[in-house]
Amino acid sequence: FLAAAREAGPTGVPLITQTAFDAAHADDADAYHAQRPPVAAGVLARDLLACDQFDVMQEVTRITQPTLLIVGANDRMTPPKFSEYLAARMPNTTLAIIPDAGHYAQIEQPQRVADALRAWLGEAGGIADG
Repeated sequence: FLAAAREAGPTGVPLITQTAFDAAHADDADAYHAQRPPVAAGVLARDLLACDQFDVMQEVTRITQPTLLIVGANDRMTPPKFSEYLAARMPNTTLAIIPDAGHYAQIEQPQRVADALRAWLGEAGGIADG
């Protein structure tokens, strides 16, 4: 991805978008990629490089605020195993694994993501109906 991103033009890399979406949502991936605004040269590569180099895994135990982690069950960009790792180490964490979704769970399964948010808000603060 990094090599492809370095060579990408202002419209990005369709392969990355296709990989980010669950295979069942290929049409959504195409539509999402088509509507994205152009970006300056190098932005995508720098974004992916920053993601690749960012590592605070040893610090996550210090996060004590109530936290909801949402991940698509078929996320190939940040697989569920990473969210499971975080959930196991962060107190006060709820993990919602969204079925039939990839990295863009909020686009692929908006109702399931909304349901997870409502349920968590209801448990965390009693404000789900507000």
